[in-house]
Amino acid sequence: MDKRDLGEKPEIRMDEDGSHYIEGYAIVFNRESKDLGGFKEIVDPSAMIDADMSDIMGRYNHEVLIGRTTTGTMRYSVDDDGVRYSIKLPNTDYPGKYIYEMVERKDINGSSFAFDVKKGGDKWEERNDGSMLRTIKSFSKIYDMGPVDNPAYADTTSAMRSMEKFKEVKQKNELAERQSVERANELRRLELIELEILEK
Repeated sequence: MDKRDLGEKPEIRMDEDGSHYIEGYAIVFNRESKDLGGFKEIVDPSAMIDADMSDIMGRYNHEVLIGRTTTGTMRYSVDDDGVRYSIKLPNTDYPGKYIYEMVERKDINGSSFAFDVKKGGDKWEERNDGSMLRTIKSFSKIYDMGPVDNPAYADTTSAMRSMEKFKEVKQKNELAERQSVERANELRRLELIELEILEK
């Protein structure tokens, strides 16, 4: 499971009955991320098509439960910009009123989500400057979304494994290609030697 935190500031909205909701974009499409430790990342809008979003939890800092889609205390919507969440804050001092106050003060200033990528659901490319770009084409599951107070954080464990696998396959292919060229050159050299012998 990977986690991505965005600098997308959440907002507080009040319903007609006085309930408070925290809202924001947890996922943004077609926008290059910051450096995630050796690579950058883009989420393609198609990534949501087959994603399991049947039970998404609204969590503060990926830890504190504040809502859930299966109970109706959290909702999400997908639009051209990305995936937006809306979580009804619990009527408690913590985390409800605490989060409300901290968002209003801008101390909680980011949004995040936790996810798995489907096997083969990402594409890697190496740029001219040597940097790596990962495009996520298909999520397998979205676990949680919600506000975070440190949007610089990113857990990239499985992504790093995927990148290392890409580099390993690339190196093997380059080695195989070099060996193939070397074999072809050696065969050509032997053919020329044979021709020289026959001509004599």
